[in-house]
Amino acid sequence: MRLVKEGGTNLMSLLLNQAIKPSSSEFLIPVHYKDIARLPVQQQKAWNNACHNELGALHKRQVYDLVKLPSNCKVIRNRWVFAEKSNLWKHARLVAKGFSQIESINYEEIFSPVIHYETVHLMFSLVALEGMYMTGLDVRTAFLYGKLKEEIYIK
Repeated sequence: MRLVKEGGTNLMSLLLNQAIKPSSSEFLIPVHYKDIARLPVQQQKAWNNACHNELGALHKRQVYDLVKLPSNCKVIRNRWVFAEKSNLWKHARLVAKGFSQIESINYEEIFSPVIHYETVHLMFSLVALEGMYMTGLDVRTAFLYGKLKEEIYIK
C-alpha cells in the first residue's frame, strides 16, 4: 500500500526494512520525513543535516522563488527521498511528486540525462590501452543545473 501511495520510491529500503527487522534502528533508512523522529538522536541529527544540506543546495543554486500561488495554476506536492550511500553518507533529496503533472499543461517533454554504456566502455578501453589511471566523480547536485521552460508551483 505504501508503494502505490508514495509512487514506488525507496522500494529497496522499504522491502529491506520490512524483510529484516534489525535489533537496533541504527540501520534503518527513513521512508517519510516523520520517520526521522523515531530514530536515535544521533541518527536524527545525521538525517536532519542531510535535509538541511539539500535545502542549502537548492537555495544556493537559486532553484526556487517564494511566491503566492496564482489562481489559475495547479500546485504540485513534494516529498523527501532518503538514501544511505556505501560510505554511510546520508543523502536526502526533496522531490516533486511529478506524477500529478499533465503533459502539455505542466510540462512539454521529459528528459533525464544519463550516460550511455557505450561511452563508459569506450572510456574504460582508452584508460586500459593508454595505461592511464581512472577515478570517479559524484556531483551531488548535478540535477540542479538543468533549465526548465515551464513555471512549476510546488507546495
